[in-house]
Amino acid sequence: MSFLNGIFLLALPLAAVPVLLHFYRRQQRDVVQWGAMQFLVDAAKKGRQWERLEELLLMLLRCAAVLALVLALARPQLSGRWFGNQPTREVILVLDNSMSMARKIGEETPFEELQKQTGEIIDELASSDLIQIVLASGGPNWLTSQAIAGDPVTKARLQHDIEQLTPSQGAADLFSSIQAAIDAGATDGVQARNIVVLTDNQAHGWHADSLRNWQQLKQAIEQNSIQTTVQIVPCVVSDDPLANVAVVSIETSHTQVGPGQTITLQAQVQNFGEQTSRPMTLSQLVNGEVTGTSPISEMTPGGTVSVSWKWQAGDAGVFALDCQLDGDDQLDLDNEDSVIVEVVDRVPVLIVEAPPEYRQRVSEATFFTTALGYDHESPHDGWHAVFSPRVISTDELEDASLADVQAVVLTSLTPLITETMEKLHRFVERGGGLWVVLGRRTDREAFSSVWYQDGGGLSPLPLGDTKAFDREESNEEETIHPPSGDHPATAQLSDTKRLDIDGVRIQSRHTFDRSAAPDELSILLETGEGDPLVIEQYVGRGRVIIQTLPFDVAWSNLPLTKAHVVMVNDWMAYLTQPAATQFNIATGARIELPQASAGGLSEVSLITPDGTERELAVRESEDVACFRYSNTQSPGRYEVQFTDTDSAQHSIPFQVARDAQESDLTPLKETELTALADNAGLEFVTQGSLEIPKVTTKVNQRPFWTPLLIGLLIIVVVELLLATRAARSRAGSTTLPSFITTTPEAGQRS
Repeated sequence: MSFLNGIFLLALPLAAVPVLLHFYRRQQRDVVQWGAMQFLVDAAKKGRQWERLEELLLMLLRCAAVLALVLALARPQLSGRWFGNQPTREVILVLDNSMSMARKIGEETPFEELQKQTGEIIDELASSDLIQIVLASGGPNWLTSQAIAGDPVTKARLQHDIEQLTPSQGAADLFSSIQAAIDAGATDGVQARNIVVLTDNQAHGWHADSLRNWQQLKQAIEQNSIQTTVQIVPCVVSDDPLANVAVVSIETSHTQVGPGQTITLQAQVQNFGEQTSRPMTLSQLVNGEVTGTSPISEMTPGGTVSVSWKWQAGDAGVFALDCQLDGDDQLDLDNEDSVIVEVVDRVPVLIVEAPPEYRQRVSEATFFTTALGYDHESPHDGWHAVFSPRVISTDELEDASLADVQAVVLTSLTPLITETMEKLHRFVERGGGLWVVLGRRTDREAFSSVWYQDGGGLSPLPLGDTKAFDREESNEEETIHPPSGDHPATAQLSDTKRLDIDGVRIQSRHTFDRSAAPDELSILLETGEGDPLVIEQYVGRGRVIIQTLPFDVAWSNLPLTKAHVVMVNDWMAYLTQPAATQFNIATGARIELPQASAGGLSEVSLITPDGTERELAVRESEDVACFRYSNTQSPGRYEVQFTDTDSAQHSIPFQVARDAQESDLTPLKETELTALADNAGLEFVTQGSLEIPKVTTKVNQRPFWTPLLIGLLIIVVVELLLATRAARSRAGSTTLPSFITTTPEAGQRS
């Protein structure tokens, strides 16, 4: 036994005070001057024996109360042996279930070796040990909700669960997983925590160059209240040369198209192996059915190949466009990739037309609708347009609802009232697209005040002066510099062989005041001298495009060029993308499906990449009711399935992108292993030589002051009851409190 506040033990002699008081009271005599006392002596002797017993019992209770109080204040701790077989060691297994663990050499994979070694570790644990398991793919994912004892039943269940695991398409985050294991809450009685990491030591999962993070992890190990060790166990099946060719990505020009529209898809294939790859074939699939193939020649180590093909949309729906390699390499999980494309009948957009001027023969709204395939609001014959424009006036915008449109175009911007500006701001924040085209009626001061708002508005820059050139002097005309093809909105405009964006001539335009430009300014188009013509701003989930050049032939010949049609359609697709359902999302992003897309049902099923089925319920929000799912750390295909009112089965795919670098199977170098061991305090053990440290600290101590305090309360209650009875007995009444019942004494006579 040990004491946390041993100074209170000096008060133990106080336990003798009730004894001293007891003997002192015995020395006292009550003298009663009464002649008839002699006749009561015999009766008093009989009652005196019971009184002495009561006094002795009261003395012992009072001594026990003092002892319990003093010991409780001293806060004693008893050895764990007094409480049976208590756990003193916790073992946390960090399992690397990333895609690289599926590397196949012959008939074995590192993941199978991991399962084998994990089973052996669990078998060797004692029943007093506690076990926890965390999966490292996509960050810490606890397989066990809490530490559990290593009894035979638990071991059998854990081994069964591990046998059912398969490698995911995700990348391991070993740093976060180890950090989570260190920070996990400790169970009472645990003196040592042993973290065992089983991995293939792929370099990509370690991020060995982040030395500062690893140094902080070492400090966390050293400062942990529990003795902690971290051991790394390699799961390697062979040292054969790396041989892996992967589909790095698949991209498309549009993810939302109309029926009959043709789009271009491009797949990037890379050789991550150490040897030249053999010729292969890339198959193209639509919803699992092969629609075409493309040959791929040999690739040197590190070489890449781009494969392009076209796909024509059919009826409305959501389609998974896949590509798949037939290569026989060491890793099969990265031989395919997917992109989800939605075919829609119409995408509603709103075009706000300013009052026409007498000098304009064709309104700017007409240039927009014509480029979208419409004659005002009627589609052209033989052209199935994706976007369905509705033209309204500036005054009608004040009362117009924006709930059903995905983009708004303001032509020849005129001053707007405050309520309209607030409505547009909310529209963009929810994911809507806003295209603002400046014109003749645009006021510089009003724009800077309402749209710029000192950097807090919808425009990232204020306006400068209007710039005009002499029409008779062609050498004074400005041109548009061909944009970069890296931005999705300007990818096609950058192709000057097909389009004539470099043939645009500008006679007049508004200018931006770049003196207040932010550090990162996105410029879509600029003049040949580098002045911005079109800029963009991200607000909430949506996007805003500000264009200083109106679609007016008096200002430039842009509306008369081929580039104009492509620009309008591509930019409308770019602006409407955030408001559309996102079927292609990044790892960790949220899956959202509007309730209307699921036939108005209130519940649907979600199938994860590992085959697990989840039930999703509709959730109401301020804009639209959606089904939402956030646990997308595992890349791959997610399927939302439901049955409509006509008993028809439906499946809507979502694709979570994987990390392309996970296909690089290069292991840690010796220098990196040494750096991790030195900077992070990790112990790298050789395969098959793992020995989990035993507990070498003192025997576990458990606090014992709580039972003492409870015992003190019981003693005080019993002492009070017994003292009350004794006092009543001396006063000539043996009646006890009403809550205590007694039975007549044996032999009592009436």
